[in-house]
Amino acid sequence: MSTEILKNEVRKYENQIDLVDLIKILLKNKGLILLTAAIITLMSVGGAFYIKANKIEKFGQNFKLIDFNDSYYNKKADLTIKKFIIEDILLKNEVVDEFYKNEEFNKYSQTKNKDKILNEDEKREFINNSIKINKVMDEGKKEIKYYSLISNIKANKGLSEKLIALYIDIINKEKAAIIINAIDTEDDFIIQKRNLYEKKVKEGEKNIAEIIKQQPVSILENQEIISMLSITNPSLLQEMDSDKALYEKYYDQAVGIEGLKEDKNLNQQIEKLSSIYKVEEKSKSMMIVAMGLILGLFLGIFAAFMKEFFENVDFKN
Repeated sequence: MSTEILKNEVRKYENQIDLVDLIKILLKNKGLILLTAAIITLMSVGGAFYIKANKIEKFGQNFKLIDFNDSYYNKKADLTIKKFIIEDILLKNEVVDEFYKNEEFNKYSQTKNKDKILNEDEKREFINNSIKINKVMDEGKKEIKYYSLISNIKANKGLSEKLIALYIDIINKEKAAIIINAIDTEDDFIIQKRNLYEKKVKEGEKNIAEIIKQQPVSILENQEIISMLSITNPSLLQEMDSDKALYEKYYDQAVGIEGLKEDKNLNQQIEKLSSIYKVEEKSKSMMIVAMGLILGLFLGIFAAFMKEFFENVDFKN
């Protein structure tokens, strides 16, 4: 029993000696530790200043697409409108060319790409890297609440603002063009159909009038005429009902299309939710300096132990 107690006491003593030795090593080499920590910290401060000096000031603007389906006249027109996918807008070469028609952006692109002649895909990629479209979802993440355009152009607020305004204008024009194209595509067709079934309805009414003339005066009551025709000429009534339904359908669509064509807001398919604003981002400078200090202390302590190790190793043996 006494032997075990003695062993435990020896272990405690050895542990105490080890801890004391470690502290002595650290105190002995405190200059090295502090110097290493100072050097690494100064390097991290320099890195933080460099990052801050080269930080890209981002600018943005929030907007949403107007839901054209809610339009009164569109509901009447019942148009078949191609879905507008905002993420695919840069796939059109004409849209890419719109950006490069802007002299300031074209010059910026040439400078960044060192006057390299870009093909369409490279131009598309450069635009996408210069300004991005972000979707902001609602709380349930089921529907898009709005979009944000965020520029990534360094130290050029003016160009960022122009580029955002240009992009929003392009998005608006592209969405409006889809609607206008749908109107132009179906306008003549619907008018022709309306006129056709209007003519058919009038012809049907004329045929019924001729039949009535041939009948005795006693059956001139409307209900009696319908009853008679349902027996003597059912196909005529069915055709009349069908023609009337189609006429009413195309008449409503024609009214809707005329309303859309006269709509002064048809070309306005975007609602701006904010003015152009500066995107505030958390500074990483303090984090970089703090990490530099911690790393410096760690390397300093490591260097102190390595120094002590080499000083106490007898390489001759």
